[in-house]
Amino acid sequence: LAKVHFGEALSFQRMVEALIQNRSITALNLSHNDIGFEDNRGSTTHRPESEGTSTNALSKLIGDWKCRLCYLDLSSNLLTAPVGGMIGGALRKNNSLVTLNLSHNGLKEGAAELCMSLKHNAALSHLDLGFNRIPAHTAFTISQLVRENETLRRLGLNGSLLGRIGSIALLGLCAERGGGSLTIDMQLANTDQRM
Repeated sequence: LAKVHFGEALSFQRMVEALIQNRSITALNLSHNDIGFEDNRGSTTHRPESEGTSTNALSKLIGDWKCRLCYLDLSSNLLTAPVGGMIGGALRKNNSLVTLNLSHNGLKEGAAELCMSLKHNAALSHLDLGFNRIPAHTAFTISQLVRENETLRRLGLNGSLLGRIGSIALLGLCAERGGGSLTIDMQLANTDQRM
């Protein structure tokens, strides 16, 4: 379902409702669908309270206790910082998702809110947050939150603004874990101490 461009939130929400009912799908690629577009438009459009947003529907899917998704690709969907908290809240309830790709969005500080859920999630082993304009203070916070999770094996932070403090904290985390039990991708990340 990559690059489908659902057109409006209602069609996306209907698709999510169908996915919640379908317990056989374990992998889902929703990349390049601009799911976060309506959240970024601002509040110029009046929406009935009964009608949620695409990101609300997405959180509902991830947080459904019967969800059987193991792989979910949400890359390049214009998702912003508030969505990080929404997805994080949903991940706390999820026990099946192993790989989550959120790269190439605009999560920024919201990435830390998402990572708070890792304290309560024992399933996720691959999380890609690359190219989300994650600042140094958020990278440091992420390193502290990931420290409390033993199931995460790969963390993607490519293209992030890690700064010196974030980089040192993340490299220290890898050293603590030892034996290659955690890989952190930091290609094209800015590790400049002036960050």
